[in-house]
Amino acid sequence: MLAELEKPGPGSSSRFQTATFQEGVEKLTDLKPGMILEGVVTMSRPSAPLSTSACHQDGLVHISAMSKTFIKDPRSVAKPGDIVRVKSLEVDAPRKRIALQHAT
Repeated sequence: MLAELEKPGPGSSSRFQTATFQEGVEKLTDLKPGMILEGVVTMSRPSAPLSTSACHQDGLVHISAMSKTFIKDPRSVAKPGDIVRVKSLEVDAPRKRIALQHAT
């Protein structure tokens, strides 16, 4: 039974990737506008912005900041679980809000 569990399953990848959080960015107040970060997409809906965890706090990438061209559905650019690079545009620490832009 253990030998079967060790075998890779269908569609599984031999490499598991995770986002690398930037050193020195532990809390929201460490984040500054203009920083390029790597994060994981935590939510993506057609009618809502993309939510990305890039510094232990979710930030929002508005659909208009996801691409240089018009996109109808944010999921066409990134879906939950994807690792993306984002640029911080605005940090509102008192309200715990981060505005991000998809960095290519």
